[in-house]
Amino acid sequence: MEKELKSSFEREEKMGRELQSIRERLRVAEEGEERLCLQLGETEAEALATAREYTARVEALTERISHAQQLLSKKK
Repeated sequence: MEKELKSSFEREEKMGRELQSIRERLRVAEEGEERLCLQLGETEAEALATAREYTARVEALTERISHAQQLLSKKK
């Protein structure tokens, strides 16, 4: 009976250590997820700013081309 009780305590201790290890891995995974979400948000914000700059540049170039075409049409 004592052997079984000791064995039961040892299993319980082992399971407790495993549970603690799992909790630690979960904590690390959650922290990693938070960092990735933050980085994704920053990357999305940068991409949006870049897209807006690109759109503004394309619009400005389109306007310059249109103006140049108008000038060329007047010379003919």
